[in-house]
Amino acid sequence: MAQSNSRLVQQQSDFALALAKLLIEAGKNDKTVTLGEVLRPSILARWYARIGIGIAASQHSKNLAVDLRLYVEGVYQTKTPDYRWLGERWERLDKRARWGGRFMKPDGNHFEFINP
Repeated sequence: MAQSNSRLVQQQSDFALALAKLLIEAGKNDKTVTLGEVLRPSILARWYARIGIGIAASQHSKNLAVDLRLYVEGVYQTKTPDYRWLGERWERLDKRARWGGRFMKPDGNHFEFINP
């Protein structure tokens, strides 16, 4: 296995473990959270970028991002402030953790790892 590939696999594993911790913490705090998009093929990321709903260099394409779905009393939450609780906890889990709620164009349900 090439060095760069093994590094990516380790990052993906670290991301998955951090996500598991976040989901467990959410459950312990009576948050109802499900998984949305995780892996986004590069061709789809490029298409999303062309139509203005994403970026071509998405961390989803590296399996280092997830869009979570938060429900309150059975209603799917779509506003970035609704995700602040999760986002702040996500950012504390790992120095690579980045919450989409802080993006220039906020994306509150987006959680990813970046290279530190």
